[in-house]
Amino acid sequence: MENGNFDDFKINEIDINFVERMLKSLPSNIYFKDMEGKYVFCTHYWNHINTPKNDPTWTIRGKYDIDIRKDKENAIKAMEEDKRIFATKKGTSYEIKFDENGQTEYMQLIKNPVFDDNGNMIGIVGLINDITRTKLLEDKLERMATLDSLTGVRNRSYMDIWIEKNKNLDIYPLTVIVCDCNGLKRINDHYGHLVGDRYIIKTAEALMTCKPENASVIRAGGDEFMVFMPNTSEAEAAQYMEKVQDYISNIHIFDETLSIAMGSSTTTDISKRLEDLISLADKAMYIQKEIDHKRLGIPSR
Repeated sequence: MENGNFDDFKINEIDINFVERMLKSLPSNIYFKDMEGKYVFCTHYWNHINTPKNDPTWTIRGKYDIDIRKDKENAIKAMEEDKRIFATKKGTSYEIKFDENGQTEYMQLIKNPVFDDNGNMIGIVGLINDITRTKLLEDKLERMATLDSLTGVRNRSYMDIWIEKNKNLDIYPLTVIVCDCNGLKRINDHYGHLVGDRYIIKTAEALMTCKPENASVIRAGGDEFMVFMPNTSEAEAAQYMEKVQDYISNIHIFDETLSIAMGSSTTTDISKRLEDLISLADKAMYIQKEIDHKRLGIPSR
C-alpha cells in the first residue's frame, strides 16, 4: 500500500464479510471511513440518515456525511471532526443531540485514526453509542438536585450549572434581576408560615409566568429570587418587571395583596462576573424595597 491509500489495502472479501457480520452482532454502530472521509462500511443504518425506501441495494459506501445525514449541522460537525483527525492523527470523542418528530436522542461518537503496518493512516474507525437513556437520567437527576421543593423553580445550586452552560454562548447584554417579598415577616407572624409559603409560591408563579423562554428563575433562599436573562437589554428587563408587578397586583391572600421589590442590573461587559451583577441588582432591589415599605407602612428591617 502506498501513501496510506485504503483502496490499495487488500483484504480478502470473505474476511471483510466475516468482520462485518461479527460487528453487526454488537449493539453499537461501528463504521469505517477512507482518507477522503467517505464511508467504506457501517454495521447499522440508523434513523438519522436518509435511506431510500424499498431499495435493498442501497449502500452507505462512498457517501459523505453531508450526503446522507438528516441533520446537516451534525453532518458538518462530523466532517470537521474528521478533518481534524486527518490533520492531527489523533482521535476524538463528542456528543450530538438529534430531534425528530418530537423525540430527542443523544449520541456519543468516538473516532480514531487507523494505520497500516508502515504507519500510514488509511482511514477513520468510528463508534456510535446511543446514550439517550443515560442523558435523560442525568437531566432528571440534575433537575431533582437543582429544583426548589416548595416552588418548583431552580434552587441556588443551579447557578454554577447555569454559568457552565452559558460560558461559551453569546448572552450579552445580560440582565440579572433580584426580587424579595415585601412584608413576609408580618404575614408569617399574622397568618402563620403556611400562608407565608403561599406568598413565596405565588411570587415564583409570577416570575415564571411572565418570563421570556430563555430566562432562568432561581430561588436564592427564603423569599429572595433571582432571574438570569440572557440577551436582555435594560429596557426589556424593565418591561418584564412591570409585567410581573401587574401580575402580582392581582394576587390576594386573605386580605393581603402580594407585593415584591425588584431590582436589576444589565451589562454588555463580558469580563464582569455574575456575582458582581447580582450584587448590583441586589442593591437596586433594596432601594426599591425601602420605597415600598414606606408606601405600604411596613417597618424597615
